[in-house]
This record gives sequence, C-alpha cells and structure tokens, in this order.
Amino acid sequence: MRSLLPLILLTALSLYALFSFAGDDTPDALGCVVDEITSNYRCETGPLAGREFMSAEEARATLEADAEKKAKDKEDEAFAATYTVPLKLMSWNFNSIGTKRFEYDRIAQILSEADFIVMQEVEFSANGETSLTVIADILSRRLNQRICKGWFKNSVGGRARHAFLWKDKVISYVEKNGSIADRCPDAPVVIRIDGSKIDPNEPYMATFFLKTRRQMFNAVSIQLGKKPKKAAKEITAVFAKLSQLPWPAVVAGNFKVGAGDKAFTESKRLNFKPVMARSGGATSNVWTKNLNIVHAEAVDLHERFSDLKPVEVDQTISDFPPILAEISFSAEEADALRMQLVKRSARGTKTAAKGKLKSAPAKPMPAPLPVHDDLEKEAAD
Repeated sequence: MRSLLPLILLTALSLYALFSFAGDDTPDALGCVVDEITSNYRCETGPLAGREFMSAEEARATLEADAEKKAKDKEDEAFAATYTVPLKLMSWNFNSIGTKRFEYDRIAQILSEADFIVMQEVEFSANGETSLTVIADILSRRLNQRICKGWFKNSVGGRARHAFLWKDKVISYVEKNGSIADRCPDAPVVIRIDGSKIDPNEPYMATFFLKTRRQMFNAVSIQLGKKPKKAAKEITAVFAKLSQLPWPAVVAGNFKVGAGDKAFTESKRLNFKPVMARSGGATSNVWTKNLNIVHAEAVDLHERFSDLKPVEVDQTISDFPPILAEISFSAEEADALRMQLVKRSARGTKTAAKGKLKSAPAKPMPAPLPVHDDLEKEAAD
C-alpha cells in the first residue's frame, strides 16, 4: 500500500493540473483555456485575448515579451520627452487663400498645427488685412490661447506683402534693440523696414525667441515676382546676404526655382538646406541654416478636406498647399524625434491594416465657429 502512495499522489497532482488549465469552463489567470478540438491554448479574455498558443508556457512567454516591448516603448518616449519639442513652422501663400470666399474655420484648422507661420503675398487692403486679422482671432479662439501677428512697414507707411503669425506661449518677438517681449500686444507687431522703398523681391526678416528652447532664430519671408533671368546669380545674392544673419535661420517662400536647380549650388555651400529636397520641382520651399529637419510635407488640402469637391477646396481654402516643417536646434534631438515619427508611422500602418477588416466610422468635420463680431462679419461678407 505504501508503494502505491507516491503513484496516487502523482496521479492526483496530474489531475489537478489538468483540470486547472483545461476545459472550456476553467480559464486560468490569463483568461485562456485549452481548446477541446485543437488542444491549443486559446485566450478568450485578458491581455492575450483573441490569440492562440501551443501551450501555457508559450502564452506566458509571449505576455512577458509584450510587457518588455511596452516598457521599451515607454523608455523611448521618455527619452524623446527629455528633448524639446521641435519648432513647427508653416509657410503659406496668403494670396492663394480663399480666392472666392474664406472657409475661415478650416483655414484655422490647418494653421493650428504650426507654432509659427510665415505668409507671403499678403494684400494689405480691406480684404487682406481684415482677413488675416479674422483668421488670427479664430485661431486664438480655436486653440484657446493668444495668437500674435506681425507685418512690415517702412518709414512712410508702405507695407511689404509678408506677415507672421505665432503662438504667444511658444514664441516671442525680439525687438531690433534686442529686447524680448514677454507677451505680444493686442495690435499687430509692426516690424520696421529701413528707408522708404518696398522691393517685392527682397527677403523680409525678423528675429524671434523660442521660449521652450530659450533660443533666438531669424525668420525670413521671400516671394520672387517671377523666375530670375540669371537665377544662380540672383538667388546666390539673396542667400549670401542671409548667411550673415546672427542666429539659426528659416527662409520661407517662393524662389520660382526648384530646390534641385543648380541656382542653389552656392546657397547649399553656404550651409542652407531645403526642408523638402525632393519636392518634384516645386518652387516654394523652406530653407534652413544651422537647424535640423525632423519632418516636412506639403499639406494635401484635397485629402484633408475630402468632404469638399476639389474645386471647392481651391476656391474657399487654398489652391496652393502650405508647407509644414518640424525643425530642431539639435542634431541629437532631431534624430530622436525622427525615430519617434517612424515608430508612430509604423503603428499607424498596423492600425490601418487592421482597419481593413472593419473600417472605423469617419470622424465628422468640426462645426464652424459662429460669426459673432463685426470684424468677422465684414470679412465674411
């Protein structure tokens, strides 16, 4: 009888283990059971729900591997968080915005993605200045934060057709005497131009302070009226002048020549880099010096506002795609942020692949903000 005790105990333990991990009605701590037909370890609930394994050991190993991956992802995100968020810059030709009428809220939706906006061909008439002001006001209400605006004036009151918009909590304007404004005024910042001449082909520049980084930078807007007859000579002259700027610089606008043109050979030698080197010959771009490019794209307005017909997008929003660029002041920071973008993109691709099985409902467009002040009514009319 004594010799049978070990056998009886072993059998009892085996039966206990069997009934602990088998049977559709006996899920373990992972929410998994042994499938009676396939004998596979099938997880119905818990962190491994919907997955099937050959054994409990394989399931637990997978759970551990998943936990390690999540921990590594958190470490990566924490690492990226130690770096300053990049400067999000947008360049947009204002003259191309709302050629028939303005979809103010949609325009503000696009502009809200940037911390700093450079606008070219701003027509300072009743329509131009009023529309720019209305857009800034709507943007401010949309984001619930102060939006600053600035434009250029010469000594006799003439205005260059360039303007800046920026988020006050992120950026400050730097006066010519070097003082940094803690807060922008309610009225537009007037950036003074020396002399009385307004040359439409000149670059117009100002100095700003990135608060999150405590870093000065120069912002330049340019819009050549037509393709230069001697592009290499004229564009080289522009960048030679800008190469003397004291701080890292962004140069946004339209040069009427694509980034791959030999006209930019000397500019590149002066260490200016286009944010979109492969822009398919597009003449509008953003060039940087002593800065690092994290990401850049021409915003596809037709895709963004697919609820409108393409012609409606062109006439009420813009027939010209704005350029959105993320820029960093540190090469190490840019590398880390680019890795984060790659990871987010990979996750988005997986999500999209899953979505093919069951497509998610389209998100409704945000309702337009009400027109409730005299300035906005005037511009809307």
